[in-house]
Amino acid sequence: MKNFYPTKEEIRKRRAAERKELLTKERGLACCFLLSEDPAYPVEDQERDVARIAKELSGTGVTLELTKTDRGRILKLTVRENNLKNLKTRHAGRPLEDIWYQTDEGEEKATVKKVRGLITAYGAIGAAKVLGLSKAGMYKRLSTAEQTKRPCMPSDHPIGNDDLRF
Repeated sequence: MKNFYPTKEEIRKRRAAERKELLTKERGLACCFLLSEDPAYPVEDQERDVARIAKELSGTGVTLELTKTDRGRILKLTVRENNLKNLKTRHAGRPLEDIWYQTDEGEEKATVKKVRGLITAYGAIGAAKVLGLSKAGMYKRLSTAEQTKRPCMPSDHPIGNDDLRF
């Protein structure tokens, strides 16, 4: 008699394959354009231009593919959904400047670890006074720094330090 229920091993393999498919499957918006065969615009120029534009758009989550079919050359434009949010942000406002504060050894640049150390040593209000910020402004910058995860530059700290810019 044949067993109709899958075994635990079969279920595990099927779930692993589904997870792998979800990870490799690129979700996004795609548009395809049929390119005309114009003798004034040779195929080599099309390939070169598409490669140049694809290189310019590589950091934005937009991909371009040029394929040849029996109907002609097709340009496929794909935009990943998770990158759409980043493409739509304005990045408005002035950029954050580094905050320097006075210590016994001299001036030091504020980092997330150092600010957390100041909070434990002096309390929230005392640490904000040392940094020249309000308490709310200090915590706002802390949360922003932890969300953006901007690493410290090697000139600020020895290489290998995992501290974040404040």
